[in-house]
Amino acid sequence: MKLTKRSYNRRIYVFGIVMFLSIALMSTGFATWVMSQNANKDGEGNIQVGTITDGSIAFKGDISISDTFRFDPALGDSDGHIVHRAPEQVGEEPVDPKLTAENLKVTISGTVTPKEYFKELTVKIEKDDIPAGVIAAADAGYITLPTCYDNPVVLTEASPEISIQESDVNFSYTVEFGWGSVFGNKNPSLYLDDPLTPNPETGKAYTFEEKEALLVEFRRTMFDLDDTVPAEEVMSYLGTNLVYTISLVATANI
Repeated sequence: MKLTKRSYNRRIYVFGIVMFLSIALMSTGFATWVMSQNANKDGEGNIQVGTITDGSIAFKGDISISDTFRFDPALGDSDGHIVHRAPEQVGEEPVDPKLTAENLKVTISGTVTPKEYFKELTVKIEKDDIPAGVIAAADAGYITLPTCYDNPVVLTEASPEISIQESDVNFSYTVEFGWGSVFGNKNPSLYLDDPLTPNPETGKAYTFEEKEALLVEFRRTMFDLDDTVPAEEVMSYLGTNLVYTISLVATANI
């Protein structure tokens, strides 16, 4: 059967109407929060807080993904009680320090074909597609959620994330989490070790014990762990239960 312009366009519309992106945040175990009672650069650290890291992202279609979400210490932070430390290698494989440090952005890129039928692309994280613990962590002020959470972001030809090519429409959209007001919208490794940062409950600089307790409570909330789980287990919890779904809705120009 020969396709008319309208029937061909409808076929593109049905084929590309929704694509789902699943993002899993899990701890790989080699990036660590290291806390040292001595607050010096070379301290061995008596508490290691596991990371939320290594997002595994899968998509069907002509879509490439770069980066992963990592709620880890700031890259190169080696001062104070809380520092970023990663091994030089795992087994015989070298470790890139950047892959064990904070990264709160994931860029989704892809192509819509043909360009003549492109109208818009909607990016959204539904309320039911993000773990309850992550929402609770945001409600508590530990983190901030991406702009597209429960708020459709519509990209058109005029959007900077859209690039019109000869025959295709390329898109590149960055989904970004953030640190919340509890941490002054900064990485906790920087915020809590700043001597000018007062504990709102005491008006004085955070003590080592207060820093530890706050990080434990952050992880307990994020992973939705109850109060019966000991602090040591909260710190070492791998967090493989954090999975997000981001939907991309491509609308044809009919």
